[in-house]
Amino acid sequence: MDERAAPIETASASAATRRPGDAGRALRMAAPGVLATAILTAIATLVGTHLPGLGAAATGLLLGLVVSHVVSVPDALRPGVAFCSTGLLRTAVVLLGTGVSFGQVIRMSGGALLIIATTLVIGMASTVLVGRALGLPLRLTTLVGIGTAICGASAIAAAAPVLRATKEETAYALATIFTFNLLALLVYPPTGHLLGLSSAAFGTWAGTAIHDTSSVLAAGYAFDQQAGIQATVVKLTRTMFLVPVVVGLALVQGLRSRQERAELRIGRLVPPFVWGFALMAAVNGLGLVPAPVSGALNQVAGVFIVAALSAIGLQTRLDTLRRLGSMSFALGMVASVAVALASLAWIRWLGL
Repeated sequence: MDERAAPIETASASAATRRPGDAGRALRMAAPGVLATAILTAIATLVGTHLPGLGAAATGLLLGLVVSHVVSVPDALRPGVAFCSTGLLRTAVVLLGTGVSFGQVIRMSGGALLIIATTLVIGMASTVLVGRALGLPLRLTTLVGIGTAICGASAIAAAAPVLRATKEETAYALATIFTFNLLALLVYPPTGHLLGLSSAAFGTWAGTAIHDTSSVLAAGYAFDQQAGIQATVVKLTRTMFLVPVVVGLALVQGLRSRQERAELRIGRLVPPFVWGFALMAAVNGLGLVPAPVSGALNQVAGVFIVAALSAIGLQTRLDTLRRLGSMSFALGMVASVAVALASLAWIRWLGL
């Protein structure tokens, strides 16, 4: 989700030298992976209808994980699978904006701002304190804290260059976040039902406590449709907190060169699909999207979410977790539990 725009000169040059057959070649390369993802999506949708406690999106992710470990995904499928895992998920988030008005977004996210701010502080503080007690490097604990408190892998990708983290520290942080993303996907929906949470309460809980956008959407829609929408809105609001946090880290760290300062552009810290969601919500709020069109686009978004999570499962290998030491696992556990409990306590206290 950490996207960097190419310089205008480079983009122009590549456009000028691009041959007409390149687009067709890219489509042909992507087709096998897209087809494989479509088949897995259909199976997940069919199975998910009989597993209401899990849902199609979470089922797709788990099926993808199983397939990737039972059989090795051929190289021919990788371009299409990569497209589905990123492009379809971002497109789905933008399309979901047509199902809510900007006023609804403000109401949904406004009540969660206090929870987001509190869990951010608790997540960062608990991670740094526990990391220090365990003797872990400060840069690693900071990365895990940011990934836990804000938006998972994309937050780590944005903060790692600012902190000048090593590749090993970044890899450990990403593995830690991935581990607890997967655990959250399995634990949150049944726990929400067990606690008798409403759709709004569960969506707020998932949106403020689960790390990556993909897992937030999977858990939210596994609970129910309304919880999925609430979780999406809250999660995208939470992502916006990446801007002040990374800028603050840069000020504390001190940017040594002009190049480092140039690379720290606020517009690049917020993924484009977040702005796309806000734009679609604003357009819908003006009454420019007819109800039938909005309903159809939201159904398409639901299919894209299942497809994206199925593709993410196909791309994921649990082998990376072998490198995750007990100290890093303990750090991630403390951070995840602290954020989850703090968020749930606020939701209960606010009476959502």
